[in-house]
Amino acid sequence: MAHAQDSQEPHKRKRDADDSGSQPAHSDRIPQPPPPQSGNSSIINYLSKATAGKLKLIQGEPDTFSDVLGLLNQYEGVLNRHESLAANLGAKLTGPRLLKAMEGAFEGPIITNPPPPYGAAPVSWLDVVTFAKTNPEKFVLTTGHDGERTCQFYLNGIQIQILEDDWRLIMNGALDRFSIVSTAPLEEDETAEVATLEIVEQRLQVLIKKADEIAKRARQLNYHLSGRKAAINSRHLGQSGFQPVNHPQRHGGGHGTGYDLHADLLQQFLSSQPYPPRVPSSAGLEAAHSTHSGQHTPPATNPHPHSLPLQNRPPMVQAPPMIPQRDSSYDPSSAHRDDEVEK
Repeated sequence: MAHAQDSQEPHKRKRDADDSGSQPAHSDRIPQPPPPQSGNSSIINYLSKATAGKLKLIQGEPDTFSDVLGLLNQYEGVLNRHESLAANLGAKLTGPRLLKAMEGAFEGPIITNPPPPYGAAPVSWLDVVTFAKTNPEKFVLTTGHDGERTCQFYLNGIQIQILEDDWRLIMNGALDRFSIVSTAPLEEDETAEVATLEIVEQRLQVLIKKADEIAKRARQLNYHLSGRKAAINSRHLGQSGFQPVNHPQRHGGGHGTGYDLHADLLQQFLSSQPYPPRVPSSAGLEAAHSTHSGQHTPPATNPHPHSLPLQNRPPMVQAPPMIPQRDSSYDPSSAHRDDEVEK
């Protein structure tokens, strides 16, 4: 009976996401600009601005985020080579320190024939110790033509030769405590690697959040720019003399046919030096000073208009006063005697 009542009820449609009040799947997608006929735009103020500074031009070059992308590629390279991220970042791990201590125990060099190619990793003492543990029957001493005893073996197609003292150091078990470095990673190094991964993950979350915010703000700004451009074009759509900026023939006011408005504006935007401030002349400063003090000072005039100013004349050299010089043979007493004789 209940089944019959249910069958008589009208068919009900299924409720979708809009009925439940939830947002659609693409709610964060920024819509397209409104049509120009909407009339929701205001007149642009070209005469003044809120800040006296200069707005920085948005970086639109392809290499804007090249440093961040390059760093991410370096991290991917470390992971693809199966290297330790903590070691590449500069962590002081226990394994590399033990390896350095083991390498310091050897005296002679590792002689390879042929030498490793340029850029290839050289054979290390860890490779030699690992070969000695895995191939003891091939790790033996041989006597050369000169009577010197050395250990020679082949590793990855390359002939390796070490001195007898280094061979004995490996065979007597003095380096067995370092064998754990080659067999398995140390627990403390693994712990440091996990902590490093957590640090990088936390920083990546911040980077991803900022990148998403930049993308969202950039799309929103692009939406507003498109709306303003559509509003300007709609206001001048009925004017015959108005041409959009992207018109094939751009004739600027007073410019030739080869004038590029975009290039000219970019040069103005990227110019870092503003216009120099106007410096008032000295006459203006004197007039302002006299007006401020309440006294009128007449301008200084040259009484000799046809003569050069004093500051431009060459310095005059004054000659010393002329002092009459008497003859060295003149004697006042002899002159007095001559006068008496004449009398």
